[in-house]
Amino acid sequence: MFTSQRPVLDSDLSTLVICNNVCTLSASAEISSCFRAIAAARDCSRQTSVLHLHSGNLFGGIERAIITCVRNLQFAPHLRFEFAVCFSGTFRGELSALKQPIHVLPEVRVRNPLSLIRARRQLARILRMRTYDAVVCHSTWTHSIFAPVIQGLGMPELFWAHDHYDGRHWLERWASRTAPNLVISNGEFSNESVEKLFPGVARQIVRNPVEIQRRHWSAAERRQIRAEFGTADNTVAIVQVSRMEAWKGHDLLLEAATRLRTSAPWKIWFIGGAQRPQELSYLETLKTKAKHLGIADRVTFGGQHSDVPRVLAAADIFCQPNRAAEPFGIVFIEALSQGLPVVTFNMGGPAEIVDPTCGVLVEPGNLKTLAAELDWLISDSALRRSLGEAGPARARQLCDPAVVLPQLQQVITSLVGNSP
Repeated sequence: MFTSQRPVLDSDLSTLVICNNVCTLSASAEISSCFRAIAAARDCSRQTSVLHLHSGNLFGGIERAIITCVRNLQFAPHLRFEFAVCFSGTFRGELSALKQPIHVLPEVRVRNPLSLIRARRQLARILRMRTYDAVVCHSTWTHSIFAPVIQGLGMPELFWAHDHYDGRHWLERWASRTAPNLVISNGEFSNESVEKLFPGVARQIVRNPVEIQRRHWSAAERRQIRAEFGTADNTVAIVQVSRMEAWKGHDLLLEAATRLRTSAPWKIWFIGGAQRPQELSYLETLKTKAKHLGIADRVTFGGQHSDVPRVLAAADIFCQPNRAAEPFGIVFIEALSQGLPVVTFNMGGPAEIVDPTCGVLVEPGNLKTLAAELDWLISDSALRRSLGEAGPARARQLCDPAVVLPQLQQVITSLVGNSP
């Protein structure tokens, strides 16, 4: 028998110490189980519930970052996510496959004020019926439309800055009318531009998480993947993975390719599908350009792929010569994680990602130097291997979910006062 005092459980639950009593007992399995349940309940009580708002009609880097957060929530055990989206599409399908709670909002067309009003009313109903500690908006579009509702109900709102802002676009001017409580930026390049959007608002940098899982394919497996793109073993595959948008610089890579030595075996893979009418038009323009430049037989348009790491692992060089600065560039991290040397222009997010250990940064717009660097890598397999081998470590250093998710948890829980 011992007096009923408040017990203090040690770190491994192996002993039970009674306060004000020198008696120490070996904990039974039942006692251990009991206190584990109490600890779990206490952990649950400290969970921070977060609603993510997103349009949902496209699927690119932002959406991949969100999905990666969901897949790695074990590194942020005090966060609980739900989602509200306005459009059906790949993003919503991915969330459903991960069994995430999804609230479907009415589709919003800004040119149709009634659609905006309906969506705002639906969000207000959701926020009144559910208990959330914070709401996260992932674009100026969602912030512009929904921030007045969120803040009107007194809920903390975080704006996750995935872009670079100059404050001139009409959506940015609309968004700036309502300041969020905090901004999370995906890197230095995005972070410094937020001041033009939300002057004086506190900001924290949390890089986009990227799953760093390099698989070493056998020679036969790699040969099979390359065969899908009509590429022989002795051919150097230069890959670009991105949406079919002109600012991604596909056409610049085509122009640089005309300067490569024709005697060397090389081929370009463009991976990424057209999702909107203007992207379909751009894709046709690229195909026409490749024919006009006389390199159509060296260019493959691979379309949309859900297995991007598999494709990257079968290539030899990653090159994306953007016309405009990439805000962050998850795909650059993905390429490094698969052991590819990266060649890109020295601007924006990639300038924070690529260093001399893992790739080459070229003066923006300098196609002559871009071609020279690609030529060098095509001809030097040892250099490709050296730069590629350093890639996974660099990727982990910047974007390992085991590092990023705890940072995200700390930022959100500190804002709402639920710090564990």
